[in-house]
Amino acid sequence: KRIKVFKSILRVIQMSDRTEFRRQQAARNYLSSGRYQEAYTVCQQALSANPNDPDALYILGMLALWSDQPKRALMFFRDAFAAGHPEAGPHAHAARAFLAANAPDKALIRIEHALSLNPDDWETLHLIGGLLTSLDRHEQAANVFAKLISLAPEQPVPHMLLGSSLLYTGQTDAALESFRRACSIAPDYLAALAQIALSETQTPDQNCLSELVKAWQTRNPTDIEGARQIGHAIAKTYLDLGEAGLACDWLGKAKSLVHESVPTDTGKSEQAFSASSDLARSLNISHDVSEDGPVFIVGLPRSGTTLTDRILTSHSKLTPAGERNEFLKGLMLSQGKSGEPDVTAEIIETASSVDLTAIGDQYLANIRAVIEDSGRFTDKLPVNVFLVAAILAAIPSARVVCLRRQPADCVFSIYRQFFPIRLPFYHYALRLGSLGSYVCDFLDLVETYEDCLPESRFTVLDYESLVSDTETETRRLLSFCGLDFEPQCLEFENNSAAVSTASTTQVRQGVYTSSVGKWRDAEDKLSPALKILKERGRF
Repeated sequence: KRIKVFKSILRVIQMSDRTEFRRQQAARNYLSSGRYQEAYTVCQQALSANPNDPDALYILGMLALWSDQPKRALMFFRDAFAAGHPEAGPHAHAARAFLAANAPDKALIRIEHALSLNPDDWETLHLIGGLLTSLDRHEQAANVFAKLISLAPEQPVPHMLLGSSLLYTGQTDAALESFRRACSIAPDYLAALAQIALSETQTPDQNCLSELVKAWQTRNPTDIEGARQIGHAIAKTYLDLGEAGLACDWLGKAKSLVHESVPTDTGKSEQAFSASSDLARSLNISHDVSEDGPVFIVGLPRSGTTLTDRILTSHSKLTPAGERNEFLKGLMLSQGKSGEPDVTAEIIETASSVDLTAIGDQYLANIRAVIEDSGRFTDKLPVNVFLVAAILAAIPSARVVCLRRQPADCVFSIYRQFFPIRLPFYHYALRLGSLGSYVCDFLDLVETYEDCLPESRFTVLDYESLVSDTETETRRLLSFCGLDFEPQCLEFENNSAAVSTASTTQVRQGVYTSSVGKWRDAEDKLSPALKILKERGRF
């Protein structure tokens, strides 16, 4: 009893010694206004007075994070937690740092901790929702964005974010309602207006073409990304109305907005394709494969990767992991590189000199933490096509399915797609010439893979065969993956899993062949790319 009393007294003394939490508001203000040196100085002054000032430690973590030093940031966040920081923000930003450090399992723990503190501020909820989206936790993200709306119902951004999450989970009508709400609040919110047109089929009797054109004409010239989205939405509307030529004209207008800021660099992608071919020839990849490993689905965007993923993950033994970049990030971090994931020749070339087994083991642990499942899963990040040889060498149980589509259809389908400028490995889609070269380089790489990689671990699936004889190709795919046939794989439109790609609405409609040969509708407009396809024997 005396020991218990003593411990109680000690706790009271410790609590009385701890100073009450106080925000370093000046440092926060400096931080939010980009005056980082002043924020740093204020924090150092605060720590001179109290080495365990939790808010000063938190802000130093933020400064490290914004300086692209996630590991250093995590040290400060850890000290802020130990010092008793009571807010959810540090936990959310620690999750962000863990994701930058390629540790999604630890990021999820921090996110749950942040949510347990019931945050009610815009910045923290917005960040948590974005983190959950990046982890393909779209239902959770929708709940966070709904809470954000309850705090700021007249702000358009949360409605837009909620709409995107609902769209990914197949709730198209509810998503459209959210997009329309965002537009009603802010009529000049270009992204929301564009998303309405992009999310539902436009018809001659019911379309928003006039609103889109007006938005383009009256747009703020500084809103480049919004204008690009509007241009793509107008193009999509014309495609729905059967006017492929006009659609291409508008795609050209939209993409030209960033031509000056994103110059043509076909050499970069050519070097990456060449490095991938060399890696496939040089790595020793085992023919033996167990029946418990992941299935990677790669290929060009808009070539049937999402359709293939839906078919395979309708099987009882395969879980969709979404489009994961953890393997690429692991490869980058092993070479001391951080920042926005990108595939370069340098990264590919040095894959033969790093510990691929360690990268593969960490990748498996990361993905299984994200999907909360220890079984088999699919990863359908198209750009992993550059890393196929490295993936097969790093994960002896992995298999790769590579989608291939008629080259001219590939050109047209990719050219129609809106890709954020922040993703450098999609810059080739901004110009028809570079796009044509890219498609040819991709097809060359696939042929190298067919020659060099074991048939037991790498297979090519032609999109046209998949949509014309779905059952035969599905049975072949399942056999390749070491799985028995299950009838529900042919009823993939009933698959309830979220889809966070451009095909989110199409793949819920079942198989259709109407997209085969669509390039013919815009043949004259696609001539810069088609000329290159012809010159290289691909057309």
